[in-house]
Amino acid sequence: MKNKMSLATRCIVSVLILNFLCFFIQMSFTLIAVGIGTTPLGHDVYVEENGEQVRQYTHYYADGEDKLLEQWEKEGKEYSVVEFRSDLSKSTSFFLRALTMVFSLSIFIAMIYSALWKQGDSDNNLTVYGGEKRDLFKGLKVGLIATVPFAALYLLLVINKFVTFFPGIYGVFKIANYYIFPLIDFAYGAADSVSQISIGGLLILLLTLVPVPLAAALGYYCGNKEISIKNKLIYVKEKK
Repeated sequence: MKNKMSLATRCIVSVLILNFLCFFIQMSFTLIAVGIGTTPLGHDVYVEENGEQVRQYTHYYADGEDKLLEQWEKEGKEYSVVEFRSDLSKSTSFFLRALTMVFSLSIFIAMIYSALWKQGDSDNNLTVYGGEKRDLFKGLKVGLIATVPFAALYLLLVINKFVTFFPGIYGVFKIANYYIFPLIDFAYGAADSVSQISIGGLLILLLTLVPVPLAAALGYYCGNKEISIKNKLIYVKEKK
């Protein structure tokens, strides 16, 4: 049991680390998408007044050159310029979210799978040479234990739909599962509060409890059975 708890803790830590990495992955993909999928429309000009940046005016590039800004430059006036761009199209935004989730999930599954594969391989050696009993469901058990904190957050979310006592539960739930945030946003939909989430949305959010036990169960089983997906893929590629 101690070994299972240790592995489950590692799974939880992996989720938290990936949530942190996912934020930067999302930011990187967003910056790339904005640079490729949007066009500059104009800029806002700010001047510092009493220690604060105050917007003086907005200039649109479609209106031609910014004559006032040219005059300010000649006068040596201090200012700052913030450019604004067009919005991402719905299709680009959807593709960006889907790409972010697939990329994050791939890293997540690889992290959990790898850790449990090694444990499964180690336990297989103990079974073959040490006479210990084989437990092919150990990975699933570890994954389910690791899911307990996230299941508790989900339960709080469900309770708050009917009895609101923790208005910030959605934010906490999203941060805890940030590696799959596009699915969470989709389930939340246009709701203004947790109480407005549809039953269908709550059912979709149940999917957030699947990746950890699935990756853990698959990784441990493959390691215990000495199955290397990586080697199989390389072998098939070389064979072709």
